[in-house]
Amino acid sequence: MILVAAMAVGTLGMRWSLPQLASLGADVAGVSPGMRRFLYIQYAGSAFNPYLAALTVAWLLIRLRRPHPGWRRLGRQPGFMACAVATAAMAIEAVWIGALLAMGSQVIHLSTIFVAYAQQVSFAVAGGWIALAISGRWRTEPGWIDRMGRVIGMAWILVTVVEWSRYFLLV
Repeated sequence: MILVAAMAVGTLGMRWSLPQLASLGADVAGVSPGMRRFLYIQYAGSAFNPYLAALTVAWLLIRLRRPHPGWRRLGRQPGFMACAVATAAMAIEAVWIGALLAMGSQVIHLSTIFVAYAQQVSFAVAGGWIALAISGRWRTEPGWIDRMGRVIGMAWILVTVVEWSRYFLLV
């Protein structure tokens, strides 16, 4: 039920961030092929990131349900670390973006709101994983729940790799 609710929230986020999806053909009609690829990746990120954000929070809620290992053991699992750090980074970014939107700033556009914070979230995940690895506390759990958390963490990092690659496609 938690995952179904997360997908519903992701769908709402996608519909909210992509109101002009119907005009995508008009947006890319008169631009260069490189800029067209740039815009396609931008729209794909705006469609995918709300689902990833909702899945991250849902997975964290599933992981914190009882019975769960102790807090010290949970803190050593890379899947839990990825989703906990990503959720914290999303909360901080939501406060920041909310403040910008409340002030009427034109820096953040609603269609790119979910793309705007993806890089900060992926850096938080990478930082959490680097801290676990350097401190020697990286302890994977042999089950689906920690593996799914690691997949979510890798998805956040992959989002940033794709976002950065779009700048090289402008040729």
